[in-house]
Amino acid sequence: MMFKPIELPEHGAADDAFAAPVANTSEGSAETLLARAFVQETHVVVLMTAGAASAVNYASQFGTSQPLIAASDLIAGFTPRIEQWPKRILSEQLSRDAFHQAAEFFAAFRNADAALREYAKEGSTLGIERAASLHIANLLREWRDAAQYGQMAIKTISEDAAPLLPEEDLRSSEILMKTLGRIVQSEPLCCGNDGTIVLPQLAERRRSPRQSLLQDARIHIGNKQFDAFARDISSGGLGLTRMPPFQPGMIIDVELACGRAFRGRIAWSRGEDAGMTFDEALSPTDPLIFG
Repeated sequence: MMFKPIELPEHGAADDAFAAPVANTSEGSAETLLARAFVQETHVVVLMTAGAASAVNYASQFGTSQPLIAASDLIAGFTPRIEQWPKRILSEQLSRDAFHQAAEFFAAFRNADAALREYAKEGSTLGIERAASLHIANLLREWRDAAQYGQMAIKTISEDAAPLLPEEDLRSSEILMKTLGRIVQSEPLCCGNDGTIVLPQLAERRRSPRQSLLQDARIHIGNKQFDAFARDISSGGLGLTRMPPFQPGMIIDVELACGRAFRGRIAWSRGEDAGMTFDEALSPTDPLIFG
């Protein structure tokens, strides 16, 4: 299998952290949780790739541009970056090769995304059908490359991290590798009969791990303010107590004693306990849930 060169981000001294991974398989260790989050992030990018590449395959085979519009909508604003992940910490769990293949895959995804955005730009002036005829060959090439790089990245990362991963993540890796294998062979696998994108169902994933927080909190809901207590935190939300009952869905602002502030919605409320979901999920390396 031949691949064209992919332009990767510049690697500095942090890249030297990668040698043979030194396994830290403690179930709840920060390093283990970070490695799992990295695998899951890669799964998400692969899933987007499967949908977009299938849509391009469908458009090519059936001579219609509508799936290309669906692909553009699917990945709009989705820009994965390898640079945000701490290499030195991940090197405890993953090899240099695994991280490098992930970087190649993320770069290939961005190249394919750029090709799709260029098509959409010309479609606004030439018309989507005319632009499709001009861009389809390049779109096929770019998205097939992204699918191939994604297949290799998932395989290597999953092999490296296998001792750390729950069963559902290993099953998801297998599903995604098989899916990309068929898409590379030009199948519009993730498209329905009408070209609609239908992403594969991955194995059910456990909820985000929670970390104890144990901080006083000031709560703002509507024009009401009161003090409560934040018990725990995950990337998706907060567990709160000393709360009056509120209806799920209500907008809530929380100021923690440490100075951090969050906005989200009431997810559930039982007695004086409640849970909120963040409007924007926290990074896996956020100091409140990592370290």
